[in-house]
Amino acid sequence: MKNTYIVILARENKQHIQDEIDSLYDREGSKKRFKNIIVRDGNPMSKLDLDKINLSKARTVLLMTPGFENDRVMTRDASGDEMNFEVSKLFMFIVWYFSSLKTESNTNIVVETSSKNMEKMINDYHKESLNQMSVSVNFNEITGKMIAVTSIMPSVNPVMKQLFSFKGVEVYIEDIPEGKTINDELLENRSVIPMCDMGDKRVYVAENEEELGRRNGRFKLEKKLPDKTIVPKINFEKSNIIIVGINRKLPYILESLVCFKREYENDQLVVLLAGTPDEEESLKEFYSNPVYESILLPKKYNYVIVNDIYNPMEELGSLTSNKADSIIFLSNDMVSEVHIDEKPLMYWSNLKKSIRQNENVDVIVEILDSQNQSIIERKNKDQIIVSDEFLGHVYAQLGKNPKRIDVIKDMITSDGDSSSVNVDMEEQNDSDLVCVAVRDFFGGKKYDLTFKSKRELIIWIYEATAHRALPIGIVRDSVEYIFARTDSSNDDLDSCVLLGVEEGQLSPGNTDKIVLEDDDELVVLMLN
Repeated sequence: MKNTYIVILARENKQHIQDEIDSLYDREGSKKRFKNIIVRDGNPMSKLDLDKINLSKARTVLLMTPGFENDRVMTRDASGDEMNFEVSKLFMFIVWYFSSLKTESNTNIVVETSSKNMEKMINDYHKESLNQMSVSVNFNEITGKMIAVTSIMPSVNPVMKQLFSFKGVEVYIEDIPEGKTINDELLENRSVIPMCDMGDKRVYVAENEEELGRRNGRFKLEKKLPDKTIVPKINFEKSNIIIVGINRKLPYILESLVCFKREYENDQLVVLLAGTPDEEESLKEFYSNPVYESILLPKKYNYVIVNDIYNPMEELGSLTSNKADSIIFLSNDMVSEVHIDEKPLMYWSNLKKSIRQNENVDVIVEILDSQNQSIIERKNKDQIIVSDEFLGHVYAQLGKNPKRIDVIKDMITSDGDSSSVNVDMEEQNDSDLVCVAVRDFFGGKKYDLTFKSKRELIIWIYEATAHRALPIGIVRDSVEYIFARTDSSNDDLDSCVLLGVEEGQLSPGNTDKIVLEDDDELVVLMLN
């Protein structure tokens, strides 16, 4: 990172942006500032200003959607058409800028958008360009899919954040080594997990890039495999989902749940929508749409109207306390930034007592203004999604390699999902990231789940399921542990990351064994 510089160019006042960055560090309680952030005020559509920041030498250009300008409400979600037009103009200008250079450039262009048409435009450009990779990120799509996955598998949320936050491990995409299967690499490298293949590329989880090509000798699996292949049981405990509020992410949430229900044959999955009187027409449209019929069960428009967000107990109290497995409170992306989180905060605040009566319910509160996150965290330990936080992780990943967007989409989408297409518009769904309780995964059958190391655990399950399931982590007591290796240390499940230990070495805690318990959740890539 010492040689990595981030340059921010915007029409806004330079000091305003710098203050925003400083306030972020203050909220996170971080004393260490990242020194290599350079802020410049200027016109992103001015060749002169682009020359001044040396854009031609950039590794990646991220085109962000506009915010407030001249007191005119143009939040990132509020004015979809206008917002996408602004980004489209900027994208076309940046493309022209690079095409006008006398020397060829390999700069990657990442565009934030919420329009399918805009995505198609960028993907078409990607096909025509020989030197540049252009990738669109539909933030409504990405966060909508994350909300859907979290509603049925709450543990996926922190796992995904850890996988894509550069904390301990990183996702890499490399050429498939000639003649090496995933199984070969699992046996030969104790510091890397090869996860899945995408075309002629292989996806890895590793602590650093230096570990990718390293060989540590071939591991011999001594633990006896079961007589019959284990068929993993993917049983999602969260089947009754209530979604309160409507925004542009809701279609992606519903589509994702429909696909999960179909792929994993979860006949119990049912969704109930709720909204205010001004949202009733939209509710009717969702319930009359045959695409969502399998989960919404449109019998006489079976939605709920909440007449007063400050007193929603009458309509939602009994549902939240008795019938819900997951409750999603969506932000209102059709209003100004001042009011954008008003509805979910009011719903949560007035329903929290009722929610606490249901010990099994998981609450997902979408917060678009990160300053509001602490309001909930100080009072309760509800599951929280801060949309921009996860998007920030995604953008950071794409800054290093835009193709990582395919990996992210692949993990959070299911078969038939429109989001499971890559930048070349090819349908792909090579793997699904799931978190499932150990007792469910093995279908109630008893196996010896004592392992000498995490490496043995990974390879044994991978082999026992005929390469159908690849464990990459465990959630124990609500703490996620992603398997990789850190500091060459020999830790047990009590620290964040470690793939395997050398045979004969003892783990901390005076034990040389790892024992899976019924209440543990396996973080598994289901491979297609």
